[in-house]
Amino acid sequence: MMQSIFIGISLAVIANIAVAQNSTECKPNEVYTNCGTCENTCETRDQPCTMECRPAGCYCPRDGFVRDGAGNCVPDSTCPSGSPPTNFNPCIGYICPTGQRCIPRRVQCFVPPCYPIPVCVPSDCNNPSEPTPTCQPNEVYTTCGSCESTCDNLHPICTLECRPPGCYCPQGDFVRLANGSCAPAGTCPITVRPITLPTPIP
Repeated sequence: MMQSIFIGISLAVIANIAVAQNSTECKPNEVYTNCGTCENTCETRDQPCTMECRPAGCYCPRDGFVRDGAGNCVPDSTCPSGSPPTNFNPCIGYICPTGQRCIPRRVQCFVPPCYPIPVCVPSDCNNPSEPTPTCQPNEVYTTCGSCESTCDNLHPICTLECRPPGCYCPQGDFVRLANGSCAPAGTCPITVRPITLPTPIP
């Protein structure tokens, strides 16, 4: 008898949780998920995401939809083809993990139009009381670091995850050499692969 009552109470609790989750109303095109992920925007389509779960909530599906500048989830076919508006803010509607905030970040432009991308940085970053460190030649200081190019990998695929604040080698135009210095990409040695001749048949 007691076992039946316990099972009945457990089922009722599970049902209430399910109803509570389903009662969360999302905006058009959004879906509710317990394990959120980064969302696509017009300027960050097909960018890789980390496997980290973001807080449960309504998210814009990465397949065929983007989060626009107004925070709405719209089909990716609606992305503008011209230059970004002067008041474009990629952080609108972008959700950062607890303890972090979103800042717009400009990217190296290869094929216009190019938009700033939303990146998450620690909330206590960029403290005005702390002086900006002096970097080595060709390096730049940033509060949201990214992966760097090397002679072996001139175009690495970087995630949107922020690395610690510090001096970084600008990706694309510069590379991090084996000795730790930051140099123009044109200084990389040209690698010639050896030619392997077929073994003669006796």
